[in-house]
Amino acid sequence: MNIRWGILGTGGIAAKFAESFRYAQGGELYAVASRSKEKADQFARHHGIPHAFSSYQSLADSQQVDAVYIATPHPMHFENAAMCLKEGNHVLCEKPVTMNAEQLEHLTDLAQQNGCFFMEAIWSRFIPVFCRVNQWLHRELNGEAEYLRADFGIYKPFDPKSRLFDPHLGGGSLMDVGFYPVWLAIHTFDSEPESIHAEAKFTETGVDHFVSLTLTFPGDRKADLMCANQLGTPTRAEIYGNGFRIEIDPQFHCPTRASLTQGDETSVFQSGFDPHGYQFETTEANRCIAESLPESPHLPWNRSRQIIRTLDRIRQEIGLIYPDEVEQADLNR
Repeated sequence: MNIRWGILGTGGIAAKFAESFRYAQGGELYAVASRSKEKADQFARHHGIPHAFSSYQSLADSQQVDAVYIATPHPMHFENAAMCLKEGNHVLCEKPVTMNAEQLEHLTDLAQQNGCFFMEAIWSRFIPVFCRVNQWLHRELNGEAEYLRADFGIYKPFDPKSRLFDPHLGGGSLMDVGFYPVWLAIHTFDSEPESIHAEAKFTETGVDHFVSLTLTFPGDRKADLMCANQLGTPTRAEIYGNGFRIEIDPQFHCPTRASLTQGDETSVFQSGFDPHGYQFETTEANRCIAESLPESPHLPWNRSRQIIRTLDRIRQEIGLIYPDEVEQADLNR
């Protein structure tokens, strides 16, 4: 089964997905859509994509497209994914898949109603090094993980019009780079946190540029996390358990190396990839679609639920509210 893919959006992430697609198994990059015909045509020419659409709806309506990768800014994910699912398209949607848990429930309902595969595009989950870490954590080690430390900080000059700082584009460090340490903690401990302590610093546009987190999980297991978009950090992760230590580096969200230390012995697993690493999640989506699975057993809907519910709680803790949410609250009064 050769699955025909469309890309919805033409930004930087869409370009990385397209460049990685040639290394994926089981699919064909068939179309791209933008709200600008000029941008769609330019993207299609650059990446060798045969068809370009001048609206998102026209891509969703196409009978020649089987699956859609949604690469728009995250406040648009809910609307774009709902549109595609209603038209019977399988959907791989960039993270965070929605802005809140209520939106995610609506999308999973639509996927069920229309018989579609639906997955959040957490590309890190399928990168070979993390797959090896997952085997260590959940299959091979005798003791369970007890403590996690992870950081993800980048430095970007403040620009109120940038998606990183514009509240109308879902700006802030938490919903961008902060997603990764939160996801890693939930995956490591295989549950949602029982308690959350969070502190944040905000920009003049009203979004966070630094968040420090302590998450406590069942069994008094803990994760100390931080994220920032105006502070560059090593972007490392360390996981500690009874008799072991796992280090994931460099850049734990797209690692090429991980080490497992038990006593005096250290084993190292290394694996690179070309060019960006998005092909592994695409291959998984193709496999699931070919097998008529509604969700991936390696990244099920419930994992996405756990993540977005936790992000909702963190945002409530630090007081991060986006303009659309204020407008919706006003309408509901």
